[in-house]
Amino acid sequence: MPCRYHISKIVAIGRLLLMAFGILFLKGYAQCPNADKLDSFFSAIAAADKGMGSIAISKNGQVLYCHSIGYRLLNNQRPVTANCETKYRIGSITKMFTAVIIFQLIGEGKLGLLSTLDNYFPGIPNAHLITIEQLLRHRTGLRNFSRQRFGRAPKTHEEMLAIVKSGGTKFLPGLKFDYNNTNYLLLGYIIEKISGKSYETVVNERIISKINLKDIYCGHETSIENNECFSYRFKKRWKQSPVTDMSIPGASGNMVSTPAALTQFMDALFSGRLISFTNLSQMETMTDGYGMGMMKFPYQTKDAFGHTGSIDEFVSVAAHFLQDSLSIAYCSNGQLYPVQNIITRAMDIYFGKAPPICEMKFVISKTKHSKRYTGVYTNKKFPFEIIIRKKQKGLQVGGMGFTSLPLEYVSKNKFRLIAANIDMEFDAHCKGVKVFMGSNSYYLEKK
Repeated sequence: MPCRYHISKIVAIGRLLLMAFGILFLKGYAQCPNADKLDSFFSAIAAADKGMGSIAISKNGQVLYCHSIGYRLLNNQRPVTANCETKYRIGSITKMFTAVIIFQLIGEGKLGLLSTLDNYFPGIPNAHLITIEQLLRHRTGLRNFSRQRFGRAPKTHEEMLAIVKSGGTKFLPGLKFDYNNTNYLLLGYIIEKISGKSYETVVNERIISKINLKDIYCGHETSIENNECFSYRFKKRWKQSPVTDMSIPGASGNMVSTPAALTQFMDALFSGRLISFTNLSQMETMTDGYGMGMMKFPYQTKDAFGHTGSIDEFVSVAAHFLQDSLSIAYCSNGQLYPVQNIITRAMDIYFGKAPPICEMKFVISKTKHSKRYTGVYTNKKFPFEIIIRKKQKGLQVGGMGFTSLPLEYVSKNKFRLIAANIDMEFDAHCKGVKVFMGSNSYYLEKK
């Protein structure tokens, strides 16, 4: 039951109806902590024109909260506003669906983690050495087809396999982790070979129909009539991004969904309705920060499991908190304020740990002299190197056991890594940075 209600609509129905259902409404509202503050937070993002997208929060399979900001279509004609039923391309969150199907096939004895790629595609470099587990864990050494330039037009399986073959390898299988869309593209093709059906059909049969999901499917050409949306990049104003044909990412990133449908998928997965808890535990087991089709997101004293996704200018996050039986998904089709910060702030508000909305300035770290902060910072007592990079949308920090995350500007030489609750203060000449983690602080020198 959604936790947001428009009282004006209820009054229009009549006082008797309000009295009859008031208790139910109040009960539903109470299930979503700080719903009014969440509303204010997303309204503030929309008012500042810092992003477009939709969020959903669910607990034990019941959607508690949904909110949308921005538009699903912006052109010279009348803009079309997004709503909670708007569907977004979710990119690499698709990998979770692919991994679930692989584990279903393993459970049925049709595949094994140690099965090798040459059983299905012997022409791929090192196919006789690459295992299913290495594909799932991104440890194959194959090059990422996404980094090759071949346009956005439709591609056949044969054309994509030729691109993969021509890319060659970077290292021998198993040596290290290297996040790579090629791995899950091939897993999708393996699913098709084993089942004799298209990946889309298998997803429908094994996941979507099995748990009665709606508003989630393998995407094709964008359909505004079906409440899908385009993605946008901000250049003085929002401009529509070119569209990638979904035949290219395949099982590595071709799905479309509402945030609510994603949370319901997460609830079903972590309640054991799709694969056994034994196989789920294997998906959750991290090696070099990645499981099998799954990431681990630290938040405050909690851990969440899920995945991120991006394609064109779409950026999405889906996460599940095991301790709370809580799922959250945010899907964006345009961002200035980083999606990672949005979902972290939303969690802060939900759990009652956020600062007042009026103190949230939504300022990214794009300062005039941001390049001087870039570099590698170290301290023998600190467990990681910190790498500060300058990206198009501002500074990002990496090297701390997670992929690069955006830094939010606080004041001169001061930044905040909201996604990990870490504050950073650079010295006057940017030769070092003081890192504040809870009650501890560390000074790291620039290499």
